[in-house]
Amino acid sequence: MSLSCTTVQWRGLTLASDQSSPFGIRSLMGWDELPDARMDAPVRPQGHGRFDTAVWADERVITLSGQIVSQDRDALLRELASVMTWASGPSAAEDLVVTRAGRELTGFARLTAFKTPTTLNWSVGEVPFVIEWRCRDPLRYGTPQSVSTGFPVLRGGLAYDLYTDGAGTDLGYLDYGEASDTGRVVLSNDGTADSWPTFQVDGPVDSAGFEIAAVGSSQRVRFAGPVAAGSVLVIDSGSGTAVIDGSSDRGGQLTVRDWFPVPAGGSVEVAFLPLGGTTTANLTAVHRPAWW
Repeated sequence: MSLSCTTVQWRGLTLASDQSSPFGIRSLMGWDELPDARMDAPVRPQGHGRFDTAVWADERVITLSGQIVSQDRDALLRELASVMTWASGPSAAEDLVVTRAGRELTGFARLTAFKTPTTLNWSVGEVPFVIEWRCRDPLRYGTPQSVSTGFPVLRGGLAYDLYTDGAGTDLGYLDYGEASDTGRVVLSNDGTADSWPTFQVDGPVDSAGFEIAAVGSSQRVRFAGPVAAGSVLVIDSGSGTAVIDGSSDRGGQLTVRDWFPVPAGGSVEVAFLPLGGTTTANLTAVHRPAWW
């Protein structure tokens, strides 16, 4: 794919393929291509080939080749080097944001290499560099989408037209009150890979708990237990965890774990269902459309 109008953002620094940044991009490999395949296919001991097994995507390796062309190369090189430093620990993956052809996608990356080879043109202000990142999760993600609902509440809410002016304008109708709450939301994913949503439940929920169900299927997640008023429970379908108030593990209270994604190129309707009495609890479902 052409590099026209390509920008890469890392730790607040912007690299670009045009003149909008002094840190130029000459090539970007590994971002638009599929990641390498990973499989464990044992050989057939008494036959040709190997046994057929599942094919999984390996980590995504991204290599950027760029250059600085400026008489201020020394200062710019120090600025570039200041953000190309090592990070460690399980939470060291950071946002790598690539914008191309008007679409912004994010990968969760670790910096794994930064090199600035010396060339004959160094003295005239041209400094080449190479940067490598690795994304343990090979998917690329779009902007987060968020929808909310409470538990279903039946109120009535039907309205019947009585008569019009002949041109389609209602001049009278019977109104049976405020519309009911369905307790349902729809999550859509225009990407090419399944996306796994996160569910935030703001209490109160009574001691019987609740279910989060995919409408039209048997897939659901059941949480057995209360969520106090003012407390926030976060259920992450990608990692299969449940944490309340940011620190306390409640995974043992997930008594049904039939997780469901937002399918690639499709949508899923989600129902928020009380197992006991209806309360003012609120469900917020968040997901990011995903691309290979």
